[in-house]
Amino acid sequence: DAMDWWQKKNPDLLLRDSSGEPVNDEAWGEALLDTSTAAKRTRLANIVGGWIDGCAKSGFQAVEPDNLDSYERSGGRLTKAHNAAFAKLLATRAHAAGLAIGQKNTTDLLGQRKSIGFDFAVAEECGRYD
Repeated sequence: DAMDWWQKKNPDLLLRDSSGEPVNDEAWGEALLDTSTAAKRTRLANIVGGWIDGCAKSGFQAVEPDNLDSYERSGGRLTKAHNAAFAKLLATRAHAAGLAIGQKNTTDLLGQRKSIGFDFAVAEECGRYD
C-alpha cells in the first residue's frame, strides 16, 4: 500500500507528529506528505513528477493532484503557503510534460490559481454524500 511505499522509500517525506509518528488523514486513511521545506517540496515534486511524466507518456491530457489541502488536516504543521509552493512545482512539471493541471478541491487556493499555474478546477464533492 501507499504508506508502506513511502515508509520504505522516503520515510522522511512523511509528515510526522511530535512523537515521530506519521500524521494521517483519519477520514481517508492516508498519510500526509511533508511539504514544509523547499528541499522536501523539491524531492516530492521529483517523485510525483515521475508519475506526471508517466501520465503524459500514456496519452493523458491532464492531471489533478490530490490532497493539496492537507494543511487543513496537519495540526498546524503545514501551511497553505507550503502547499501552494508545492502545487506550483507540480504545475511547472505538468506543463513541461505537455499536460494541463487541475486544482482539485482546495478552494482556499482559488485566488492563487494563476500564479500557481492551474488550468482548470475540479470540485470532487460539490454535493453532500453519506
